[in-house]
Amino acid sequence: MYAIRTRSGTVYLKIKRNFGDMSGLQDDSDESERTFKKERAGGNYGAGTKEIQERNYVARKEAERKRRELFDDALSKFKQGDLESALIDFENILAMEPRNYVGDNFSRVTPIYKVTQYNIACCYSMLGQIDEGLRSLESCMLCGFDNYDQIRRDKNLAALRESPKFQPTMDKYDEPVINWGAVKATFSFFNRNKEE
Repeated sequence: MYAIRTRSGTVYLKIKRNFGDMSGLQDDSDESERTFKKERAGGNYGAGTKEIQERNYVARKEAERKRRELFDDALSKFKQGDLESALIDFENILAMEPRNYVGDNFSRVTPIYKVTQYNIACCYSMLGQIDEGLRSLESCMLCGFDNYDQIRRDKNLAALRESPKFQPTMDKYDEPVINWGAVKATFSFFNRNKEE
């Protein structure tokens, strides 16, 4: 069972059927984690809590450093033209995204994630895989990449821009430069007046 507060303030409650499976209620943590949880639940802040927090902080910073190095390596491979291995590295960077991330601007993904999604779209475009490229480009914009001028001008995305699906995808996230519906309505209005 879980509850979610909606925007209007009401609580959405959903009961999930487990059919007698109680594994979700079992505590699978080791002894030090259980001690830490017990200590925190009691309001105490002891040496065990501090050690675990320091260990978690160091592990998080190390993972962030490795991820940044992998990103730099993938970018250099991309610039050298080794698109397949760059694409594999970019996909690995996405897999290294920290769970439950919340940024200072309340973003649910890291800035590296957004740029990596964009670079994956560039790789697919240059490899000629248009559908995968459009899917990656849409994922990139969905997670918050909003440099639409770069998307429209980047030479690496030239193959995607030639696709008929590109403009509808862009129109979902960015205001169209020309509102074709208004243009058609205007022409149909003036053409109707000429006929009468």
